[in-house]
Amino acid sequence: MTTDVDARPSVRVRYWAGAAQAAGCDEENLPLAVGEAPQSPELTGRDVRGLIMRAHPDIEAVLARCSLLHGGRRLADDASFEPADVVEVLPPFVGG
Repeated sequence: MTTDVDARPSVRVRYWAGAAQAAGCDEENLPLAVGEAPQSPELTGRDVRGLIMRAHPDIEAVLARCSLLHGGRRLADDASFEPADVVEVLPPFVGG
């Protein structure tokens, strides 16, 4: 978890390919809402998807097809993680 200038905890998200186009940026910090900081230092993939949807409501169709990666591994919606690293949003790739 990173902290923005306003001292609210946030998650660093990096978007790739069509996800970056849909988000309108390649990378950003998404702050947790006041009172939303988890009791533990962990978040879930579902939490990250919710943060992305709140920041970019029009990304839903793209995000539904994307995988989340944390530390180079797929992050399932119900998997928790300590957000010390970047979460990456990767759309599906075709070909080899």
